[in-house]
Amino acid sequence: MEKFDVIVVGAGTAGCLAAKTAAKAGLKVCIVEKKPIEEIGEKICGDAVGRHHFENLKLKPPEGEELEKKILGIKVYSPNLETVFTVKGEGLHGYVLNRRNFGQRLVKEALDAGANLFESALCVEPIIEKGFVNGILLKHLKTGKVMRLFSSVVVEATGVSAVLRNKLPDEMEIPQKVDRKDVEACYREIRQLKDEAEVPELCEIYLNNKVAPGGYVWIFPKAGSKVNVGLGVAMRGNFPNPKKRFYSQVISKPMFDNSLLLSGGAWTVPTRRPLDNMVGNGILIAGDAACQVSPIHGGGIGPSMMGG
Repeated sequence: MEKFDVIVVGAGTAGCLAAKTAAKAGLKVCIVEKKPIEEIGEKICGDAVGRHHFENLKLKPPEGEELEKKILGIKVYSPNLETVFTVKGEGLHGYVLNRRNFGQRLVKEALDAGANLFESALCVEPIIEKGFVNGILLKHLKTGKVMRLFSSVVVEATGVSAVLRNKLPDEMEIPQKVDRKDVEACYREIRQLKDEAEVPELCEIYLNNKVAPGGYVWIFPKAGSKVNVGLGVAMRGNFPNPKKRFYSQVISKPMFDNSLLLSGGAWTVPTRRPLDNMVGNGILIAGDAACQVSPIHGGGIGPSMMGG
């Protein structure tokens, strides 16, 4: 049996910052993460984050291999493309990240602060005694070994899957399920365009309820001739398959002719208000697991930084 002051489940943005903060305060902290350490940070995502989040938290901004592109502004297009709102002021607005390298920096900072890491370890369920969460049951994915970890506080930072939140007792009055209509289904690809001149200078958002009902299409510039391009649709009623819609309505545009697919994938994002209650006896909830995503644009990196 191992005992910690704080167990953080999930080594995403919220989890790593929570672990770093607790460890710097002198607490005995561990992080439990289902991925091996070298894969931490690999996440299908829009990759963009505002500069103000780093300033508010006094965190070093991304640079070097963490940084794909500095964001100087955003263009928002109307459905008929005739009206364009450009948000561009003096100086820098934000960053398009190399998501993996940024995640690797965050977990390294947490470990350097004194946190321990259980990698390739699946959190099976919370340990609940007398109405308190006082630990977790985990399974090592490489060996199959099952062990119990105990703590004064568990931080639930497992993302939209909400592994722990979904298994809490009703008495804690923490919402377990998020209604499907409050979730966006997204698909995105990293594409290398045939001509770097085709890469937009600013981040671009296209509002069109026929193409992306309840969501939008985005094209974000990355390093060189690469772009992060994708769309999200609200999971309401018979919502369209985002990948099929992506290929029929987005990637068919001339700018993507002869482009090279580097990676792609789908994910879901909660786009409702944050949970009404994010704390219970022995547990705190942060990041996507707490629905701490901007419901306006679906961005989750910055809110997860703040939540952690």
